[in-house]
Amino acid sequence: MKELDPYKSLLKRISNHGYSAYFVGGCVRDVLFGIDVKDVDIATSAPIDIVIDIFSNKTLDTSALVFHTISFRHNRMPVTVTPFRKEGKYTKHRYPSSISHTDSVEEDAKRRDFTINAIYVDIDGKMIDFYNGKEHIKQRRLVSIKTADRSMSEDAIRILRAIRFMALYDLTPDESLAQALKDHASLVNRLSRHSLDSELEKLKRSATYQQQTRFYELIVKYNIKM
Repeated sequence: MKELDPYKSLLKRISNHGYSAYFVGGCVRDVLFGIDVKDVDIATSAPIDIVIDIFSNKTLDTSALVFHTISFRHNRMPVTVTPFRKEGKYTKHRYPSSISHTDSVEEDAKRRDFTINAIYVDIDGKMIDFYNGKEHIKQRRLVSIKTADRSMSEDAIRILRAIRFMALYDLTPDESLAQALKDHASLVNRLSRHSLDSELEKLKRSATYQQQTRFYELIVKYNIKM
């Protein structure tokens, strides 16, 4: 994945401290879809205090520190680093009740939303794909990692994320996800204005007019009220 070569030095910096590190999430997904990378996500076995120390020479954004996440810019690209983590039960259809560190990349993958977002790539380009996300990208299928009913119910923002991914990448949800979107559409009403606006801003930044139109067509199709 030559598109991620400019950021391998960040993985190397983490590995030099004795921890594993991987590209994951949107940057890997976008490379596999053949589109430009807009930001870089890194997952690591290093605990958050070690991550902060490793990148102490950067201007760190710690606004998401409660979720064990820091951000900074590297080569003008937004970069987010998050330690491997496990999550407790979700509350209020939005947030996990607890977050804890884990050394296991497999445990980290279990908490993610869709298979296309759970593909890990190391500094040598080796891919770890527990849930066949790469194959689903080829098939243009959107598949939940957890059961779709549980996933959409526990975090309502995943409903809008699913619709956004379907519109941006021309994806078809698998049968269980399509049903879960319909069953839990009303939960979107419980999201804060900030959460809604943040998701819509992500759409505007990356979607063409046709893709935005498709997004709102899907909103209507699944009877989602915003």
